[in-house]
Amino acid sequence: MERIGLKGRISNYMYDRLADNDVSFTAEGIIILMNYKIYKNTCGFLTESQSWSKEKIKRYQLKKLHQLIKHSYENVLYYKELFDKNGIKIEDINDFNDLQKIPFLTKEIVKKNIEDLKSINYPKYSFSYLTTGGSTGAPLGFFDEKSISYVKELAYTKTVLDRIGYKYKDKFVVFKGAAIPSVEKGKFWKYSSFGRSLVFSSFYMNEKNLPRYIKKIEEFKPQYIIGYPSAITILGKYIKNNNIKKFKNLKGIICGAETLYKWQKDFLEEIFGCRVLNNYALSEQVVFATSCEKSDDLHIFPEYGFVELIDKNGRAINCEDKRGEIVATGFKNFIFPFIRYKTGDFGIYTNKKCECGRNCLIIKQIEGRKQEFIVTTDGRQISMAAMNMHSNVFDNVKQFQFYQDKKGEVVFRIIKNSLYSEKDSRNIKQELYRKLGKNIDLKLEFVDEIQKTFRGKHSYLIQKLDENNYNSNR
Repeated sequence: MERIGLKGRISNYMYDRLADNDVSFTAEGIIILMNYKIYKNTCGFLTESQSWSKEKIKRYQLKKLHQLIKHSYENVLYYKELFDKNGIKIEDINDFNDLQKIPFLTKEIVKKNIEDLKSINYPKYSFSYLTTGGSTGAPLGFFDEKSISYVKELAYTKTVLDRIGYKYKDKFVVFKGAAIPSVEKGKFWKYSSFGRSLVFSSFYMNEKNLPRYIKKIEEFKPQYIIGYPSAITILGKYIKNNNIKKFKNLKGIICGAETLYKWQKDFLEEIFGCRVLNNYALSEQVVFATSCEKSDDLHIFPEYGFVELIDKNGRAINCEDKRGEIVATGFKNFIFPFIRYKTGDFGIYTNKKCECGRNCLIIKQIEGRKQEFIVTTDGRQISMAAMNMHSNVFDNVKQFQFYQDKKGEVVFRIIKNSLYSEKDSRNIKQELYRKLGKNIDLKLEFVDEIQKTFRGKHSYLIQKLDENNYNSNR
């Protein structure tokens, strides 16, 4: 069982280099070529399943659920012990409602049981160790299937691109927290996907370097921009403030890995003149969702996993416009199964069908984690999603960030541009108080730099309050 052929060894070697950010676009291409059949089959399957009826989706999800439950009980020590302890038998899980018999899986449980959550029927060389971005302050470690999981994820991304006119030879610009070997030479990018993708690092996006970014993008002439919405917003703001012409040939922008706020989407569509899609996915590979060509609502891919919205008492939500935590069971990663995993993210339920005709579950919006709420003195929670920052009062602000470590007090950090004046401070305070309301003390703080996460993301709110400072009536 431990034996692996030459093809697998090459693919896994290249994947390990990819994970270490020590990879050229040739190495990434080799991974895709070595697993091209899996990639092609996944793409074909997803193209077909987009038109499935609700009944066919249900049958598929139940089949995958039964496979996952049986596999997990027989091959994953954590689930065998959990099921036995709670008197759960494989044959007890016959419908989605039966899932409620299974206790939730949390990040804390994963951390304590990481070895016992590994499937024993996979060889050691198949396990690839990953971590989440650590937006809650502590990255979570887990495993997926080396190389295979990577190319399947590419197939899902390709399916999203298809919604906004993707063609085989189209080129991409990607913004993420990438390690770039040539940074010291003034090159903040590297090529991937056989040269059809140009990956920029989000770590070096400042006034000095942005002209180089823009010049390279203009030379590359991409059809799509993909990446962190915060990084693309920084690029867009520089373009606006310096009266730079829009990039030609852009078909669309796909934002992911961070919350895409409505004000950001509106701003990006205005600056770049193309459709902006919102992609929601987790490193844990339990849920994959995107907006579509007709709607900004998030369409859950039923092939990827089964998603529940639950209230604070752990009950399933099926009422229009009600908010609940996203709990997901992943179908993609049998090597380290996540069953009824509490994501810590919150969404708004809707039973309405989209004009695009797809019969998947739709979530109106992701409202973010507890780390994305400003808490007032009286316990009100103000979602960052409701803080519309697309206003001319911020025209002389290069970057900003909210910071809170005391209930009822918030600091608004500002990187000023050369035109910033006291009038801007007055206007900003007035605008923010209008959104924040009463029972909040707002202070402005001027900084030279706003620190990013270790993956190059920009957090619009640094929330340091502990659980006891949140209103329990969420």
